[in-house]
Amino acid sequence: MSDQSNTISCPRCGSEFFPVHQALQQCPACREQFFISISEETSDEDSQARLELEQRFQEQQDHLNQKQIRIVQLEKRSLYRRRTWMLVLALGMTGLAGQLVWRGIEWLGVRPSYAIAYWVLASGLVLGSLRFFARARYYGRQASQISLPDPTEPPDFSTLSDGSQIVENLNRMTCHTDQPIRPQPNDPD
Repeated sequence: MSDQSNTISCPRCGSEFFPVHQALQQCPACREQFFISISEETSDEDSQARLELEQRFQEQQDHLNQKQIRIVQLEKRSLYRRRTWMLVLALGMTGLAGQLVWRGIEWLGVRPSYAIAYWVLASGLVLGSLRFFARARYYGRQASQISLPDPTEPPDFSTLSDGSQIVENLNRMTCHTDQPIRPQPNDPD
């Protein structure tokens, strides 16, 4: 903060601007929101209010990050679905082209014009299937290029358990006594 011109610098982009009379500032250049430190003595109420503002701002940021993650996941799922449909269409067209080639071979001795018509249709289907294969490859590349930003905080594993309660639950379910379960001999009755 420079004292001569009474401007502040944005921590993200470094541009200088005149502050508004609030603790929460927003840079006009990059729209980054940040808090400035006030050098005056503040009361407990003011510091509590500032803490609440910071917590609310952090909750908003977390909510936006969760929305961004959901949007990226939906976009990837949509691209993979498109790729799958393109592959299904391409394989179906290839199979149908194979059937037409086979029919053309069957009709070659009887009616050559039918055989030629089948082969022309088969070649059109093969060209169409090549186009669908190319679109499937394009959608696959697009889906692999979309990625989430790297996490800024390490994951919280405190809510996970070590799995020891599963063994205890299984032991409790299988035997209600301290004796191990032994197989019973078959009765011929």
